[in-house]
Amino acid sequence: MGVLFLGDGPYVFLPSVTVSDRLIYTPLLTNPVSTVRPIIETFPDYSWPSMEYFIGVESIKVNTKTVPVSQSLLKINAKGNGGTKISTVEPYTVLHTSIYNAITKAFVKAISKVPRVNPVSPFGTCYKASSLGSTRLGPGVPAIELVLQNNVTWMIFGASSMVYLNNSEVACLAFVGGMKKPMITINLMNLFILFLIFTPYQASAQPYTTLVAPVKKDATTSLYTIILNSNERYVVDLSAPFSWQRCTLHRYPPVACMSTECFQAQYLPSPSCPLPYTKSTTRPCTCMVTPINPRTKSCALAQLTSTNLTISWTDGANPTAKTTFSDRYLSCAPASLFDSLPRGIVGLASLSSAPLALPAQFSPPFLGVSRKFAICLPSTSSGNGVIFFGDGPYHLLPPTKFDVSSLLSYTTLLRNPKSADYFIGIKALSISGNSIAQSPYEGIKLSTAVPYTTFRTDIYELFLKFFKKAMKGIPRTKKVSPFSTCFNASAIGFSRVGLHVPQIDLEFANGKNWTIYGANSMKQVGGGLACLAFLDGGKTPEHSIVIGSFQMEDNLLLFDLDESRLGFSSSLYFERITCGSFNFTTKV
Repeated sequence: MGVLFLGDGPYVFLPSVTVSDRLIYTPLLTNPVSTVRPIIETFPDYSWPSMEYFIGVESIKVNTKTVPVSQSLLKINAKGNGGTKISTVEPYTVLHTSIYNAITKAFVKAISKVPRVNPVSPFGTCYKASSLGSTRLGPGVPAIELVLQNNVTWMIFGASSMVYLNNSEVACLAFVGGMKKPMITINLMNLFILFLIFTPYQASAQPYTTLVAPVKKDATTSLYTIILNSNERYVVDLSAPFSWQRCTLHRYPPVACMSTECFQAQYLPSPSCPLPYTKSTTRPCTCMVTPINPRTKSCALAQLTSTNLTISWTDGANPTAKTTFSDRYLSCAPASLFDSLPRGIVGLASLSSAPLALPAQFSPPFLGVSRKFAICLPSTSSGNGVIFFGDGPYHLLPPTKFDVSSLLSYTTLLRNPKSADYFIGIKALSISGNSIAQSPYEGIKLSTAVPYTTFRTDIYELFLKFFKKAMKGIPRTKKVSPFSTCFNASAIGFSRVGLHVPQIDLEFANGKNWTIYGANSMKQVGGGLACLAFLDGGKTPEHSIVIGSFQMEDNLLLFDLDESRLGFSSSLYFERITCGSFNFTTKV
């Protein structure tokens, strides 16, 4: 039995969930012409407004991709045609023929590997139900998004887009075409999800759209871990196509092999860890993936599964309340994959551009969290750095609270279709204002798994030549592995931004520079020695330049996936703050 409320509420569902607190809103529209035929025929000379409910659909997406639909069909015209009506009379959503054809074409393409079966009237697109798999939100099929006015999205998942028939052996796309009059009529089945769609993602009503989590540096490995689920540590990785955790940590059902999530996890296989083809003997078959250790590059065959992840909302200055994201997709991983990683971790957190990385899984369209994250890596293991998901603001203390994103300059994030990594391009690399090479460098990779920036041998030798020239007169000392160039630190002097050495600039085509000062270019190795923290990456590396995590420490980096740009602050020491300056005291 369902329920109908009349009045303000609250509307509380068991177990003690105030569902009305979790709604988002879009305007109800008025159709100036009634669509009720008896009224039109009785009063042909009078324009009666419709008493039905309409909403404004701006666009439609299938599997996050916009479907080509004529805008004239989505808007109500002077004759009352067009627009999107909400109805409890129609059993299934009815679409204008051209809209129906566009949606079904995109839907079929998104799961082209899933075998179709003969359609069952009145539906035109049907599948063998056991091939689709199952999630908490219904069959594992692509989500259909109605992008509404006020820039909000109504997500229609499998529970509301698919209908089971023939004793649940067949699942059909529950949309019906054939409407000649320009209009969309949303059915009762899809209306049902209005209350339920938001409940897995919010622990309580909250006005914020930014998430925050602490990040720690491991002194032994120089890797960084994000803390989720109160006290579970996951290694931060900017490259992995998906996150993974110890297989014995939580036990959740595996993901079906023909599901959308499985395709998303497998679409960027590592050349060094190809996924072996094995014909599954179980039904439904399970999704197999190859999680990779970011340090050793070893991999393992494992199942894609899901887990719940808890993280805090923030007003930008403090955490405010915790929220739990249910059924976030990741892989399990055997104990062998934890070699050379920090002790005590439970897995790896992917922050890459892939669809199953945390930036995507923490930003469902209806929640209001933008697809961007800001990372501020600490330079010591004694304090916490910070990672923000969403627009911000990002406040750090002391001496005064201000939004650190105001310090950012931007450059374009480049994409490699065969990789989930982040890349940037520079027009020049300079030391003390002198360019060591004028030719542009494209495909510079950013990595938190590589501790120090590496250059291809020819670039490294030129870089070293210019740096030594700029450091003329400073006594050099013996080498300290893994570095090739070291100095007597006491002869260098100190500034607000570290040892007083020549500044290194990554010069971008838009005129902005990412400046690397002594705190991020010189590693103090003890015994009064300081070494140039850049390494020779070999003559034929995969990437000519890889920016390592040491060069990112105490810098704020904003990865804006919606705008495909990277924001960078250079050293925060100029502002007398560090990445350990966020106040993690929860605000009540």
